Amino acid sequence: MKKNGLAVISLIVERNVVKHRKPRKEFRPLIPGYALLESVHEPDWLELRQSEYIFYPFRYADNETRLRGKDLEFAQWLKKHDGTIGISRAIQAGNRIRILDGPLKEYERIMKNPGASSWVSKIAL
Repeated sequence: MKKNGLAVISLIVERNVVKHRKPRKEFRPLIPGYALLESVHEPDWLELRQSEYIFYPFRYADNETRLRGKDLEFAQWLKKHDGTIGISRAIQAGNRIRILDGPLKEYERIMKNPGASSWVSKIAL
């Protein structure tokens, strides 16, 4: 992709998993099959689609391929974290979650609905 002047930002999430009673960290795709492409100029999509790795670009209803609004903010946040959502340490007090450290710390004020499991919570972006 670099020869086309594109930078690829993978969407990866770090998770703690337990296999055979042993905890370990795993890196998994945040959204399987998706990657962000960054370019100064509009890429040649016809040329890119000839790559075995690209099926088609994301497009909005108005046929625009550039990210905008909350999508763009999220992509910029991911880029700031090298495309990886790492593990954030948190504590829960009632229905409030306090992020102690990690990439989600800046979203602490908008954490919602702690799940039944202490491992899951929603973030309103």
